[in-house]
Amino acid sequence: MTDEELEALLAELEAGLREDVRAALALTADEFLSALDGATELVAARFSVSSIGDMWRRRVGPVMSRLRSIAGRGAEAAAESAGAELPDGWDSGLSAYTEATQTLLDAVGDRLAADATQALADGLNAGEDVDQLRARLSEVFVDGGTQLGDSRATRIAVTESTRAFNAGALAAAQSMTGPDRPLVKQWLTRNDEMVRPSHREANGQLRLLDDPFDVGGVPMQYPGDPSAPADETILCRCLLKTATATER
Repeated sequence: MTDEELEALLAELEAGLREDVRAALALTADEFLSALDGATELVAARFSVSSIGDMWRRRVGPVMSRLRSIAGRGAEAAAESAGAELPDGWDSGLSAYTEATQTLLDAVGDRLAADATQALADGLNAGEDVDQLRARLSEVFVDGGTQLGDSRATRIAVTESTRAFNAGALAAAQSMTGPDRPLVKQWLTRNDEMVRPSHREANGQLRLLDDPFDVGGVPMQYPGDPSAPADETILCRCLLKTATATER
């Protein structure tokens, strides 16, 4: 596949993931607001706030299923690039990615709970009663609000689709490489004004499959690598491209 075809494919996959994330956030908002409606006392409001993380985590399953599918498309793209069939068991190399991503998605719930706790504390400091606290929390966490709106859905979708696609491509390449088909990997950016400086400098780096890229001094196996700091992965749109060593 050409670089342009890879970018178009990832954009399509990202759009589908964004809809799944929006749905999960909307369901979380609905459940949270329903719980707040029944919070007639301060202790009930506090319980609802502490529960929003669990409300989100109950919706992570479909998002993870979509990400596994995206990883599969990344693997197929790598196989096509290598001119090979995707071998059985290629996805055994995704275990570290899957575990790390599950943890990262679960952590979204922790951040929602922290944000809700802060909103509640702000209301208490302002001397608000239960009805006013409920209104404050509803404004922040309603579907489309500052915490459960499109900006969070987009951030999750862009970050996680990039991570999944590239993890799948690398796992597939590692399962296909060998003396008769030595494969290498390359870091590619979108070459636009949104690319962060460290990724712009990494653009074009070529590595053996098991060797990390140097991204602003951070070793990364692929764009979106969950072992890297968040400021190197959040909203990253870079691509991992694989090829036979003779092509490079």
